[in-house]
Amino acid sequence: MFDATYRMRTMVVWTLWFCQFFTTQALNSWLPTIYRTQLHLTVQQSLQYSFVNYGLGIISAITVAMLLDRAGRRLWFASATPLGSLPLLILAYIGVSSTLLVVGLATASVFCHNTCSVSLYVYTPELYPTRIRAIACGAEATMRNIGASLSPILVGTVLGSIGISSVFLMLGPVPLVAATVVALFGIETKGRVLEEISS
Repeated sequence: MFDATYRMRTMVVWTLWFCQFFTTQALNSWLPTIYRTQLHLTVQQSLQYSFVNYGLGIISAITVAMLLDRAGRRLWFASATPLGSLPLLILAYIGVSSTLLVVGLATASVFCHNTCSVSLYVYTPELYPTRIRAIACGAEATMRNIGASLSPILVGTVLGSIGISSVFLMLGPVPLVAATVVALFGIETKGRVLEEISS
């Protein structure tokens, strides 16, 4: 994974996996609590709004299935990740004064990030030949797990000590790192045979 042919693509997908699941897991884990404690919604309302976000996972998967091969992987990541970051940065700036605004922006962010999360499972195996594909995918899953484990802890710490705006300010820029890396260094696999990509 680290020889001259694969080193850069390994760094790109490690960045994508870490950044994507850092943000996605934080939102999935903490949005119900944020709705409950910061917006003072009832438990039932908080769970209902969260259920909408989980339901978007199905819609995002269908969206990716229909559009990813047309748009291309590199373009998808480079555009969907900033689109997912923008609502979080808006929330960091304006705060959580309006329930509908927070729910709407959070839902938009979750949808964009879910499309990227699903796409990673398609993109990563395309970058490696059969002889190293399994170990490469396992290594990327490790980066995913590190990001997904770290972010909920950090959100809890920041929320308790600094406040909700700082949570969104922490989460918003992270996917922009991934978008920049994939835009500059990512390999487009759209319409290419695996033997050509992995050689």
